[in-house]
Amino acid sequence: MSGHEGDKVELSGTVVQNLRRAIDSARRHEGRPVYRETIDYWSLLVTHARDSQTRSRERSPKLDQLIGKLSDMLAERQAV
Repeated sequence: MSGHEGDKVELSGTVVQNLRRAIDSARRHEGRPVYRETIDYWSLLVTHARDSQTRSRERSPKLDQLIGKLSDMLAERQAV
């Protein structure tokens, strides 16, 4: 996965469930290296979640919170 426009994310479950799993995984791997493909998947998941939130008629504060958390974790990881 390259994270380029047009890439599709394959989800098992809901967007919220996938964001929670990604956040849990990022926490478990904090301070340790992860594969580039994992970072790319997490980034693509954030983009997908933002897009689904934009298309939704009602904004979900919980979804916004999870998107923000994973985005912050990605930014911290890339700053290292």
